[in-house]
Amino acid sequence: MGRKGSGRERRHFGRIKLDHLKQCHDISEGGFYIRSDRPRRLGSLVNFEIRLEENKPPIRGRGRVVRIIHQAGAVGSDPPGMAIEFVELEPADRERIRQVVTKLKSGAGTGSGEASEPSLV
Repeated sequence: MGRKGSGRERRHFGRIKLDHLKQCHDISEGGFYIRSDRPRRLGSLVNFEIRLEENKPPIRGRGRVVRIIHQAGAVGSDPPGMAIEFVELEPADRERIRQVVTKLKSGAGTGSGEASEPSLV
């Protein structure tokens, strides 16, 4: 994840903005950023569930909180929340995420209402 003012980009995957979702700010093949006024502790492991496509089962996995932005540090396009890096994810689910991200990058979109908010479980 990139850091403000570090002068060095640390992201390994490009992000896709998810403006139509209230909580999920962006997603990539490596993880996602979720808006939250109460982010988990840096380094915490979290279980998550996200539905990227209508009529398909949700993607469940485990991730690690790799970056947090508290309310006081939120500026511009960086809302308060946390970046979660995928740690445990089935290969088929990783491929589904890659396909959705690729489709969104190409401008094809996934259609109205197909994605739902991620939840930490």
